[in-house]
Parts: sequence; C-alpha cells; structure tokens
Amino acid sequence: MWHYEKSGCFTVKSAYHLQQNLKFLAAEERTGGSSAREIRNWNWIWKTCVPPKVKIFLWSCCSKALPVCERLQRRRLLEDGNCPRCGYELETITHCLLKCAYARQVWALSGLPYGKYNCDLDDVEQWFKLAYTRMDLKEFGYFATICWWLWFSRNKWIWEKSDIMPPSLCSHAQDFHFRFLHSMAGIPKEVQHPTMLHWNPPPSGQLKINMDAAVSRVGSVIGIGLIVRNWRGECIDWKTYTLYQPLNPESAEAIAALKATEFGVDKGWKKFSIEGDCLSVIQGIMNLSPSMGMLGPIFEDIKKITSDLDSFQALHISRNFNNAAHSLAKLASNGYVFTSVLPSDIATIVTTDVSH
Repeated sequence: MWHYEKSGCFTVKSAYHLQQNLKFLAAEERTGGSSAREIRNWNWIWKTCVPPKVKIFLWSCCSKALPVCERLQRRRLLEDGNCPRCGYELETITHCLLKCAYARQVWALSGLPYGKYNCDLDDVEQWFKLAYTRMDLKEFGYFATICWWLWFSRNKWIWEKSDIMPPSLCSHAQDFHFRFLHSMAGIPKEVQHPTMLHWNPPPSGQLKINMDAAVSRVGSVIGIGLIVRNWRGECIDWKTYTLYQPLNPESAEAIAALKATEFGVDKGWKKFSIEGDCLSVIQGIMNLSPSMGMLGPIFEDIKKITSDLDSFQALHISRNFNNAAHSLAKLASNGYVFTSVLPSDIATIVTTDVSH
C-alpha cells in the first residue's frame, strides 16, 4: 500500500512530491524554518503567462540546473568554461541571459524599459524575482520568453553553428509570446481577427491585393508576390519584388504588406484591401496586437500612406488559399525572370481560387 496517494497505488508524481517535502523539512531544520519556505516557493514561476516549457526553463535556471559552460567545467565535463559567444567571461546563467554582448543587444531591441530588466545581481533567481516585481504578468511573460529564446539561440550557435541575429530573436520572441496569449484568450474576443477559410472577392467597386513573402534556402534572398483581383475575381494586375537582405519570415511578411499597400496607392486606387497569411502582421496593421517592436515602424508607414484612402482593410487568409501570391513569391526568391505575362500555372491557381 502506497500511503501518499488516495488510490494506494505508487505514482512517480507522488514520489517526487514526497522527495521535495523531505528536502523542505530538512532545509527548514537547518535554517530555523522561515527562509526555507521562501526558497522552495515556486508559485511565481507557475503563475507566469508563458507555455509550460518556458516555466520549466525558468525553474531550471533558478535550480542552477542549466548546463552552462561554467557549471560543466566545475563538474570536469568541459575544459573551457568561458562563454562560447564572446569568450571573455565564464558562462554563468546570468552571463548567458543578461551580461553577454549578444544578450545586451537583444535586450536593447526588446522594447522592455532598461530599468525593468537590468540589474547587477549574479544570482539568476534573485534577478528573475526582481524583474517579476517590476513587471505585470504579461510583461514578465515576454521577459521570460526572451530568456528562453536566448538559451535556444545559444544552443543553436553551439550545436548547429548557426546564429539568430538579435533583431530576429526579438521578433521571434514577440510572435511566440503573442501567439501564446492569443491561444489563452489573452486577446479579447471582440478584437480577434477572422481568418478567411477560402478566397473571397472584395465588395463591388473595390480591389483586393493578395500578398506573400518567401525566404530563399540561403536565407538572404526574399521574394514578394502580389496578385490584384476585382470584385469579379478577375486578375487585373500583379507584381513581384526580389530583396537581397537577411530577414526572418515575419519581417519579410511585414515588408510584403508595405509593398502591397504602396503598390495600391501608387496606382491611384482609393478602395482596396490587402490580404495575407501571416496573422501577427495583419493584426499589427489593424491595431489588434501588442507592440511589435521592430515591425512597429512598418505598420506606422502603412497607416500613414492609407490615411487618405476611402476604404482600406488588412485581412487574414489561410495559407492554403493564398497560393497565387505564394507561388509568385517563391519564383521571385529563386531568381525567376518574369515577362509581362502572368505564368500560366499561377493563372490557373487564380482561376481555381475563384471557383472554390
């Protein structure tokens, strides 16, 4: 009979709690009772607005269980305990997540006020708790998400010999956190953006510009495709752009939205909508998302150039029904040379979209 479960059956979970309780009682005897309770209180971690894997990451940091180089060297598993990025200091947890030059660049671009995340503490748990007291739950959730991405980027650097640039890391962290809040009803239902499950023509007398961006395999060539259709579903214009600059997918989608908007304005159209398959970009344009950090200026540009239009809207569509723009973007990212005629396979996709 296992006395620590109501059913009387042994479980790993109950054994773990028993072990933790025994450790707690032992610590309480050593410290006189009061401080041990504070040491073992992880409620502030479990209340954080982040996915479970980020909570486990925070707990691992506070438990000093993260395999940073300094810890591995101390256990004689590694000869060099210095930071694998900068090489100047021992890689402690706080160095990896806060004090390394790479981490400082990330925090500077994060949009979080300097006074809320910065500190001189070497103890990671004290640093986390200090940040926790300075921020609300959602803000601390974003802070914790950045920490998780810093660790993810560090491992990618070591094991895959590839890097995530600080601006891209901030963008990934913002999108990751926003999508989590969205899934947990962090955005009120009245401002959630509907997703088109099939292609719909615009209202009579208006135009719709479908847009998409594609990143080449080498990662430094961006293709952007635009398809313009009227209320009858007829393709009346199209455009491609090829950009030679390293961008993460979300930034490329934001640039595609700007290019689509500029294209419509330059044509003199007063009533048109843009439609893409990147939800966070569409919500950023329509003011349905939190601050998007480095993408904010792009959204502001879109607002400025559409302020004099009679009608403008940004719409979200499922990737499965944005094939025409996506195919154009893929061709552009692969260096395809276009003529004045829309490629026949893409013309077929346009026809298929309308018939569905």
